[in-house]
Amino acid sequence: MSISIPPHLTPLLLTTLRILPLLGSTASLTHAYMEYVTTSSFLTPAPTSSILTKRIANAKTASADPPSATAAKELEAAKEKAIPAWFVNFFNRAVWSVIGFNGLTTLSAIANLYFFPEALGEAKSLYVTGLGCAIAHYVFVIFVQPSIEALFKKGVAQGKGQVEDGGRSAVSWLREWVRAHSWRMWSVDLLAWGCFLGGVVRVFSVYV
Repeated sequence: MSISIPPHLTPLLLTTLRILPLLGSTASLTHAYMEYVTTSSFLTPAPTSSILTKRIANAKTASADPPSATAAKELEAAKEKAIPAWFVNFFNRAVWSVIGFNGLTTLSAIANLYFFPEALGEAKSLYVTGLGCAIAHYVFVIFVQPSIEALFKKGVAQGKGQVEDGGRSAVSWLREWVRAHSWRMWSVDLLAWGCFLGGVVRVFSVYV
């Protein structure tokens, strides 16, 4: 079976175009996972008794004993101050890479499907599904928006030396964001990556 090369498109450019949605979705999924790792770290106790911790830190100081009530209270108070300022910094930077990676996925998938669909064959349905999942990523904005706005208000208030009391703690708002983000990552982000991976394998399987 031969590959039909569209006019004015070299084999190298066509190969790159077919792979771009997979590269974009891989970057998006990796980015999403690292966002989950960094944000969820505020929500769970430090694993002070893990093997890695004991190897890196002094084994005598790495203990499985829970922190005292005073230490736990001080840690929670510190989180309330740190999370809003950290989240505002984190979001202002991360949002552009998220848009960039997902934009690469979306635009390259559209280019494959509507401008250069020749020889996609059975992979076309996978590219269509992958594109739908990449677009669905933005649907989750309605689920993360409340927590984002709440954390930004707290962060701005802290920057002015004020106390923004929205009735909920920064930890609870961050937990809500992580929950919605996790659903998005393990559903549409993962499915988009899987579809484009399968699509690329099918497109290039004709060479085998």
